[in-house]
Amino acid sequence: AASAFTAAIRGKVRQPVPTKPAAPQFGNKHMVVFNYGSVVFFNFGESEAQQLLYDLRPFCVEPIRREVQMTEDYTIIERPHLRESCVLQNDLTVLRELDLHSATVISTVMAQTVALDSYSVLVDKMLDEFTDFNHSVEKTGLFTAIPKNDLYKLVAKNNAVLIDVLSKLSLLERSDIAWRMPQYVHVWEGLREEFEVEPRFSNLKYKLNLIQDNTK
Repeated sequence: AASAFTAAIRGKVRQPVPTKPAAPQFGNKHMVVFNYGSVVFFNFGESEAQQLLYDLRPFCVEPIRREVQMTEDYTIIERPHLRESCVLQNDLTVLRELDLHSATVISTVMAQTVALDSYSVLVDKMLDEFTDFNHSVEKTGLFTAIPKNDLYKLVAKNNAVLIDVLSKLSLLERSDIAWRMPQYVHVWEGLREEFEVEPRFSNLKYKLNLIQDNTK
């Protein structure tokens, strides 16, 4: 069961007039649920996606309200006669064929990017809280101005976020499919570059380390 729905992502697949049957291993509509909270939708409208999220709420530990969901839209275009296996452009990817493997790679990166957005918001709030603590000490000159329980909670939350990002999102690991099948490496690396996954993770880690180092 997912711990929380970090986001609903609508991956739109635009197809030309078909010249051959669609790949049997991938349907017209597809939903991918990740155990750390992200959900990726292919070819679902807004109302359909929200209904599915609502239906999945009983299986979540901490469902996220619609008004605070992090979302990202991305476009995929299938062109059967494309010379390359894929071409990445701004805000869209052109594929020769959208099969189960490419859909898995795309959904993994999309799930990671919205999860990063969600964690970034959480870490920024923690940083604001830590800044308030510092201001209290600066004004009074006493660490007693900060309730110990609040400080312990902040340290625990900081550690939990870092562990979650490293272990659940697997940001430092390459997709298994990209490892085994070289034709999907370009999609994997191109999307991670497009969404600046590594720089955003580095920035998030810097903020977490900043809090951790200053609470020792």
